[in-house]
Amino acid sequence: MRNTLISNTSMNFKTDFLKTSALRIHLVCLSILLPFTIKHIIEGRYDSAISNCLIFAIGSFNIWSILKRNHYYSRLTLAVLLPVVIISLLLSINNQGIIGIFSCYAAMLSFYFVLPERQAWFANFALLCTSLPLAWVTLGANEAISLAATLVLVSLFSAIFVNVIYAQQKKLHLQAATDTLTGLFNRTILYQTLEQAIEQKKRKSIDMTIITFDIDHFKVINDTYGHDVGDDVLQQLGTLLNHRIRRSDRVFRLGGEEFMVLLFGADLEEGQNVAEDLRSMIESTPFLAQHPVTVSLGVATLLENETLTEWVKRSDEHLYIAKSSGRNKVIYQNTMNNLDASAPMGAIVVN
Repeated sequence: MRNTLISNTSMNFKTDFLKTSALRIHLVCLSILLPFTIKHIIEGRYDSAISNCLIFAIGSFNIWSILKRNHYYSRLTLAVLLPVVIISLLLSINNQGIIGIFSCYAAMLSFYFVLPERQAWFANFALLCTSLPLAWVTLGANEAISLAATLVLVSLFSAIFVNVIYAQQKKLHLQAATDTLTGLFNRTILYQTLEQAIEQKKRKSIDMTIITFDIDHFKVINDTYGHDVGDDVLQQLGTLLNHRIRRSDRVFRLGGEEFMVLLFGADLEEGQNVAEDLRSMIESTPFLAQHPVTVSLGVATLLENETLTEWVKRSDEHLYIAKSSGRNKVIYQNTMNNLDASAPMGAIVVN
């Protein structure tokens, strides 16, 4: 469950990072290419000027797409930009010799910031395979071998650098999104996750249910046995929830002793059953030898065209009814105007 959500968020970060880095790389390249393109035209190197103009056009399109549509076509960039860059570098090596080789390093480095990692590896491999034979003929064997070695090192170091950025961002996001005491997710990604659930409900008609609950009389536990004991109860409950909740579901600590579970693909009856299982399991778990620990739960299944605020509010209202009508019970939606309550003593109907 946790790995899936963090992995999805990591992929979102990689996409955002790629769009941001690609935008800046393209802007820098265009500003640098323009004077060189003019210089090629003045000196009569029209083949190099044309290839630069093609790169300029691709870069301009990507800048427009990112800024106006917030979308980056990495595969299109690979398919169009790679051949143009290779041809441009070959022309540069052929026309300028060793000076033209310097562009290879910038190209290899920039590929990691304008393409996903696997595409960047492919682009660099293609660049090396096409530029090395020409360098061998133009510069000689020793220089060509040195060129190959340094280009490979530049590619490796660039890949390592980008992966370190991704790993650090994933670690920071995990720390920011996780409650340090219970190990559960916190509010940082709660509403983002609920919004995604609402979108899935709209697009695919997948049932979505949330369970909001808190520990009954938790203040009494803290006041009687101390906050250390209260924290230990929360830690044990976090471990219990992580083992009980399905991999497809999400469990959050909202703050204090309040929690929320998002059940993917669960209708009202399934949500009620899960909530009742949680209530019974927590009641029967000996968190404290000298004090029983119970929870009150409110269940709400997402309705058609319901907003996030309305959905969460209904679950909170059901939780309030559970607490005010005796605690240690589950309140769940039956109709728009009726609420059912299930408790150890049996079902109660609240009108």
